[in-house]
Amino acid sequence: MLIPPLVLVNEKLASGKDFSGDDGHTWDPFQITEDEWHEVVTTLQQLPDQQYAFIEPPTWVTTLAEWDIWKQEVRLGVPSDQHRPLDTEHRYWEKKRDEAHQQGDQAQVLEYHLKTTLNHG
Repeated sequence: MLIPPLVLVNEKLASGKDFSGDDGHTWDPFQITEDEWHEVVTTLQQLPDQQYAFIEPPTWVTTLAEWDIWKQEVRLGVPSDQHRPLDTEHRYWEKKRDEAHQQGDQAQVLEYHLKTTLNHG
């Protein structure tokens, strides 16, 4: 498992939420210091199963969304240069869908939802 850089760990911790699993989790937002991050990284890398690694991400990885794209390239071979524009387009249509939902326009919600799932370049 890849260990994210400190700035991204703190972005997640400062958000106070994680909805990646079946149950959403929330906490009081906080951040850790560089020394604490190094301690966590060292501890994880010393676990007997050796499944944790820190690999410095490319400079374009500055957000959690970009981190996820880069992880998929490292772990699964999904080319980031192709994945990034698709992800940007997907997020655009998700935003449009959410705006239509807030406005109560169900026809637009459906149209934008279909664009998030069917448009792939």
